[in-house]
Order: sequence, then structure tokens, then C-alpha cells
Amino acid sequence: MLDISDVKHPKEISELTFDPPFHGLFAVHTAMPFPTRKIVETNSEANCEDGPSQASLIDVADPKNPKVVAQLEVPEGIHSHKVRVSGDVMLINYERYKTKKEPQAGLKVFDISNKSKPREIAFYKTHGKGVHRFTFDGRYAYLSPTAEGYIGNIMLILDLADPARPIEVGRWWIPGQWKAGGEPYPWNDWV
Repeated sequence: MLDISDVKHPKEISELTFDPPFHGLFAVHTAMPFPTRKIVETNSEANCEDGPSQASLIDVADPKNPKVVAQLEVPEGIHSHKVRVSGDVMLINYERYKTKKEPQAGLKVFDISNKSKPREIAFYKTHGKGVHRFTFDGRYAYLSPTAEGYIGNIMLILDLADPARPIEVGRWWIPGQWKAGGEPYPWNDWV
């Protein structure tokens, strides 16, 4: 935990040890504070092909003594390192990573009204490697997934007015990415 009251000189005020510990080298990839709460969500990133991956909900009501209140396991072969929160809705990416297996990729949606028991309410499945980066404004999620019929990642917009039923409402791509639509791809050595 860092005190950033002086942004030019952040100070560590606490450290959190995970149990069970991670294998190999790892680092926190994303730390996301929950608005209006004293909770910080972190994602770990193992630096080994078979390493564990999980998202953790951490109670920081007492910043000197943070406590893990929930952990969400991520399946082998999935890289889940981006998180966005709005109100009681949390989104986590599922991207295939360093695997020859083909686990389902996409975007997981959780109800976090009970911080110690996050509840999955939707899984928006995507084609190929899945969702890499995204942002969430509380209504719409703007994703950069791989999509069937396209080369590389495109931009896809999901409406989460009902978080349990994400609906695609728009997409955009660079001209040349829509292979299934017959667009000529001018960057043969790029993707």
C-alpha cells in the first residue's frame, strides 16, 4: 500500500503477502481503487508459463493492515490483467496467453455488491485470443478484442445497461482488417 498524499514522493505504508504464495517471479500488474470505498483490486501476473493468475479484492479500510477479502482464480492459459470497476460492477479481461490450449477468452462481468463474495453474472465470449485492453464508463465497455473474420484486434463497444446481459452495440476497425469482408490487408508483415 502506498501513501500518495505527496505524489512526488510516494511512501510505502504496508505490504501484503499472498497465501498461497506465487511460484516463480511475479508482480502486481494492475491496482484499481474502488470509487467510494476503501478497497483496492489488484491483478497478479506470474512470470512463468504455468504460473498462477488471479484477481484479488483487498480491504484497505486500515491502510497499514490490508486484507485479502476475495480471490478470483483464472484458468490456466488465460492472462487476466486488466480490471475496471463502476459502482457494484467489475469487469476483468480474459486473454489467451502463452498456451497451446484454447481456453475460452472474453470479458468477465462480476457483481461486487458483497466485496467478500464477487459473483460472476456474465461472460462475454470473444473469438481467438480474446480481450486485451478495455475501459468502462459505467454503461459502455470499449474493448480491443480479436474478432472472427478480422486480422488483429479491433474496437468493440458493449452496452452494459444490464450488466448480466452485455450487448454489442458497435465496432470499428482500421480499413484492411476485415478479411471476411474482402478488405485487402496492406500490412502483410505486421500482424
